[in-house]
Amino acid sequence: MNTTVRTFRGPDSRSALEAVKAALGPDAIIVSTREIAGGLFRRRQIEVTASTGDEAPRSGNDRTVRAAATARAYANTTNKGSNGVKAEPRSSALESELRSLRQSVEETRKVVASTKREEPRGTQAEMGVVRRLVMLGIDWGLAEQLVHEASQDGSGSAEPLEDAVRRHIAKLAFSTEAPWERGGSRIIGLAGPAGVGKTTTIAKIAAKALIEGRLQVSLVTVDNYRIGAREQMSRYGSIMCVPTHTARNREELLAAVEKSADADLILVDSAGRSLHDEIGKQVKLLRTIPGIELHLVLSAATGGQELAGQADRHRLVGPDRLIFTKVDEAIGPGSILSALTKLGRPVSCISNGQRVPEDLHNLRRDELVNLIFKQWKSTLANKSESVVAQQG
Repeated sequence: MNTTVRTFRGPDSRSALEAVKAALGPDAIIVSTREIAGGLFRRRQIEVTASTGDEAPRSGNDRTVRAAATARAYANTTNKGSNGVKAEPRSSALESELRSLRQSVEETRKVVASTKREEPRGTQAEMGVVRRLVMLGIDWGLAEQLVHEASQDGSGSAEPLEDAVRRHIAKLAFSTEAPWERGGSRIIGLAGPAGVGKTTTIAKIAAKALIEGRLQVSLVTVDNYRIGAREQMSRYGSIMCVPTHTARNREELLAAVEKSADADLILVDSAGRSLHDEIGKQVKLLRTIPGIELHLVLSAATGGQELAGQADRHRLVGPDRLIFTKVDEAIGPGSILSALTKLGRPVSCISNGQRVPEDLHNLRRDELVNLIFKQWKSTLANKSESVVAQQG
């Protein structure tokens, strides 16, 4: 008896079984069923594996024997192609992206859960300051902490609470010199999540170094993941007339650095990664360069809670400096405090637009605090309007 094993899929069990019946007849034997989970680009499906032979079974015992033979036949074909050769594993690119997305959602959920709070504690004035800090982009838990510490330090003094809070924020928002300002040969690598603008930031740093620092620059990319990444880096290098190198592994990376020995500044771009093991591999590759200085690039537009989650995820990078991009797209620049409190690293520069290199800035501590408090007056205006509305 010849045994045929076929697999059918449908949006539900009924549809899948009707397909089995239409193709193999009413006497087809169901070997297995399973649910195929949906995702970003596909719907949930029901998969049914069924079997039939040259002759239909006549009795229950025959059906049992035939089912066992079918199951064995199906098991033998699970890891083989139609020609009996072991099939190659399916591409895991989509599965990897889905795992990354699920992990990001889970980590964000944990951050949200960790910031759950009881009823507000504090005076009406203190809670008013908390709300205005939240309007600046600072997440609620951190805003409450800042106000609480400021009120404790300022108890018994005539210092306004807002000034005390500002002083506390100044302790967190510390900065350092820009990559294009320091003298001496150095190597800087940029790491961070996908989509934050690492490659564009490297182009801005390179342009600043050429124009303002009068430095010799060399560009290196190890981004072999994003489509068009190497071409984008080469295009920037061609425009600025600086050498550009591509590295796919440790040996090629070290060779590229050696070729760039005459440069005052070597800038290394990396692929955006989200999973812990992928981040670890990327950092391990970058750290093979002796003396490299790692700058973690984060987007201020993602919000305080998400920035805190990304900071936790990239803690193993062990960044030496922080760079914040898309400040112009952030509802409130205060969101950067979430990453600063998590990582405790200085800010080397911030980006607030797409222009190269005009939209890249190195801010002193007071300028960074002023950036965070830029919308403070508007929050006071909003509060005043709210009070007037309530009184009306």
